[in-house]
Amino acid sequence: MRQTLLLLENCIDTIGDLIIFKKAQEQKLTSFQKERAKLYKVVAKSSDAEKAVEAKERLKGIKSELKTIRSSIRNCESIEGREPNLDMRIKEIKTKISEEHTR
Repeated sequence: MRQTLLLLENCIDTIGDLIIFKKAQEQKLTSFQKERAKLYKVVAKSSDAEKAVEAKERLKGIKSELKTIRSSIRNCESIEGREPNLDMRIKEIKTKISEEHTR
């Protein structure tokens, strides 16, 4: 179910689209991890309490973003391994959904 939603919400129609989406998610993951590392340093070394509080708040947001991104990457990997004929499967799902909406 989550994998189907991932495909539909992100307009992934082919295995190529899936790979591009996964790479973009991996790049986001790396970017957020770098930002998180910098913020940890700010919290640890900051003598300004206000900056430390702001950094902690941003860290909370990054934590939830990382969770979502990691989940997307895991779903992509699962789809890649499970669906060798992804293109055909996506067309079947979209046809089924459009038939349900026309009823």
